Order: sequence, then C-alpha cells, then structure tokens
Amino acid sequence: MKAPPVIHSKQTAQEHYNFNSNVQQCSRPPMPPPQPPEVQRKSLPVEMTLLSKNPPIQGALKVCVALYEYKDLEGSSAAKCVPGSRVDILEYTNKDWWKGTCDKVQGYFPVSYLEDVPPNGSVVRALYDYEPQQSDELGIHRGQVVFKIEDQGNGWLYGRIKSQRGIFPKSYVEELSEFL
Repeated sequence: MKAPPVIHSKQTAQEHYNFNSNVQQCSRPPMPPPQPPEVQRKSLPVEMTLLSKNPPIQGALKVCVALYEYKDLEGSSAAKCVPGSRVDILEYTNKDWWKGTCDKVQGYFPVSYLEDVPPNGSVVRALYDYEPQQSDELGIHRGQVVFKIEDQGNGWLYGRIKSQRGIFPKSYVEELSEFL
C-alpha cells in the first residue's frame, strides 16, 4: 500500500511551539528483563478477565500502551501484546515487571515495553513510514505508537514518541479507539 501524498504547511510546529526536535529513529525494543521468579508467578494466578474498552478495568492501577510486541513464552499465561495494545495494569510486581490485562488475558509485561497513557491522551499508530522533511517534523515508522498532542487542523498532527516531539501527516496514522 502506497502512502498518501504529504502537503507541507507554511507555519511550522517549531515556530508555533518554539522547540527543537531531533529525528526519532525506529529502534529495536529493549531486551526484556528476566521473568519474575516462578514462585512469585505461582502465587499470582492468571485468570481470564473480560474488560471494558474505554475505562480502566475494575481494580486497575492505570492504563498503559504497549510500545513493542511481546509474548510471554515462559509463563503459564498466553499474555501478549502488539504495539498500540492497551494494557490495564493490575499490580506493580517489581521494578521490571507489571501484572496486567491485555486482550482479556492477564499476565506479566516488561515495564520497558509500556508507556503510561496521559489523561485525555490520544494514541495513534503509524500506517506508513514518514521521513521528516523539515526540522519541526517527527519521523514515524509503520506500526509505531505515537501520542497525539494536538490536531493542527491542516492535515498535520503534533505529537510525541518518547521525548521526541514534532508534526507528522494525519493521513499516515490511525486513531486507536481503545484509548478514546
């Protein structure tokens, strides 16, 4: 599938927001830490849980979005997530792993693979690669999760990936409805 054409606006986000933006390169996910100890895992049973799409599930501490693909191969759960998946955090197991629910299944997720969804935040996923043409633009890669900060109203969105901020074409992303 070919990406739609990009129309550049005259007013740049840098002028509007007065910031410096570096190009975000697509990176490999960090190596997950070792699984929580088996003794600890056995004391925290894995149950199937039905969840509501928008509000956090009952007992959830917060809502996160998965930044990378993850599949629990060692544990007894079938916990898995893909970039953009919603993960409702149920327990802060330790500094490296949190217990949560993704796609109706509870399991353990590496903290380094998750990011908090800000209140009233909007999450989008890139449908196409976009290489920035100007310094105020944000490079995005197909499948990458981006936090939308503002709709510029001219076919461009202003958003962030980790600490990098910039504008990118609205037609290159899809809104993730589970975060609305």
